[in-house]
Amino acid sequence: MARCDRIPELFTAKVGQNTGCRCQELSWSCHDDDDDFEWRDWHVRIDEEGGYVTFA
Repeated sequence: MARCDRIPELFTAKVGQNTGCRCQELSWSCHDDDDDFEWRDWHVRIDEEGGYVTFA
């Protein structure tokens, strides 16, 4: 599960660089019947070709 609620609908970004925006992903793991949940921050960037948004 991920949330990207702070990204504006339209903005300019340089190819190959971070956009300055972030998304969060809910990470889940289970060890010895103990469930752990954690939100992880991901930086949103545009790939070197300018065609895809990636998360790093």
